[in-house]
Amino acid sequence: MTVGASKDGAAGFAKGLAAGVVGAVVLPVAGVAVGAVQVVRGIANQPEAIVNSSRGKVWDQVSQSRSLNNVLDKCMLRYHG
Repeated sequence: MTVGASKDGAAGFAKGLAAGVVGAVVLPVAGVAVGAVQVVRGIANQPEAIVNSSRGKVWDQVSQSRSLNNVLDKCMLRYHG
């Protein structure tokens, strides 16, 4: 399958160039926007994380939730791990 300039000549070349330029601008801007949203989410969740940490809860990467850091949790981790 041929596309772009080899199929449509100069018009195909211009269309492909325009698509590439738009992509080169839009994708980095979208990446920066997503990064900014993640930073704001982190700032918004920080107070809850501090409160939970002061209550002895730790973040569990596997379940993606907070749990009490006690002996039973450690035993269950060893049993399921």
